[in-house]
Amino acid sequence: INTYNIYYYLNGGTHSGNPSTYKVTNSTITLKDATRSGYRFMGWYTNSSFTGNRVYNIPNGSTGTKYLYAKWAKIYTLVFSTGSGSYCAPISGIAGDVITLPTSTRGGYNGRWSTINKEFGDSYTITTATNSSSTSQYTIYASWTEKSIQECYNDNTWRYEIYTYNQLNAIRTLYTYSYSPYGSTYYYFVDIELMNDITIPGYWTPLPYDFKGNFYG
Repeated sequence: INTYNIYYYLNGGTHSGNPSTYKVTNSTITLKDATRSGYRFMGWYTNSSFTGNRVYNIPNGSTGTKYLYAKWAKIYTLVFSTGSGSYCAPISGIAGDVITLPTSTRGGYNGRWSTINKEFGDSYTITTATNSSSTSQYTIYASWTEKSIQECYNDNTWRYEIYTYNQLNAIRTLYTYSYSPYGSTYYYFVDIELMNDITIPGYWTPLPYDFKGNFYG
């Protein structure tokens, strides 16, 4: 019974566990994946142009010398620079992969991924243009804008959650027309929760109306 050779063209990769020879009487040989740092293995092919079908095995009853070529796709890693926002783990993929962008959070702010003009949670397709030829890593930066005072309101606690001086100062515009035993008047009637330390620059002009409500924090 003839013994046939199997030649592997790894194109920079390595493999283990695949046989170098086979016989017609062998059981079907299931080929193991090759590995290459920084690349995703895309399969074994019978030609260097990687045309035709991917080869997964050498069936029982096969004959002849086999030439197998490893196909690779470069892995790109998206790194997320969130500034003062919460950490987002890097995401890796190859050209054509569609990924869902992570969400970073920052108290008192709305954010988006400015580098690629995408919102948090949007899908993003990795392309070969994502990276220069000299690197496999691409940094995406978050940009932040302060929430309006209306966006700071928590419907569950019925409080305005304040993170910044501008938001605190904006409370001054939230007066409510109300009544008192002395007739109609304007009141500041809000519950405020300070979510962190806030430095107030200079001084405030006195409020033109009475303040009614509670300060937390």
